[in-house]
Amino acid sequence: KKWSRTHSNIFAIAVCFLVHVLFYETKASHFLKLFSDEYYFRFTSDRYSAWVGILSGFSWGHFKSYIQWCYGGEQVRAGAMWMQRAGGVGLIALWWILFGHIQDKFTYNPIHPYVFWIPVAGWLMLRNSSRYLCELHSEALEFFGR
Repeated sequence: KKWSRTHSNIFAIAVCFLVHVLFYETKASHFLKLFSDEYYFRFTSDRYSAWVGILSGFSWGHFKSYIQWCYGGEQVRAGAMWMQRAGGVGLIALWWILFGHIQDKFTYNPIHPYVFWIPVAGWLMLRNSSRYLCELHSEALEFFGR
């Protein structure tokens, strides 16, 4: 049986994750010290951020499909818009409860590359939940950008 594109992408993401684990969670990462200690520090401080980016790229197609379904037609889907707003507030609250309250930068910085997308996604869900919010906040950003 031939794999669908989604199945092969999920398999590739899993293999990429396995390679990340095998490299960063073993002494293999010390290979970078042959080039410089700076390379070693930079690569190992954000260990899985590239994998999170790959996962985000994979999710983009599903996100675009949702946006097209919710906002692309003539029919307004008010229930979906309010669910999106609730989801956005929920993501921001989740990040704050779990990570946002951490005051010590030495505690927060190692986890930042893996969790920064949570409040950003929440904000984007809120901002993109209506045309009015998109235009209102875009004007404010334009004003502050001058």
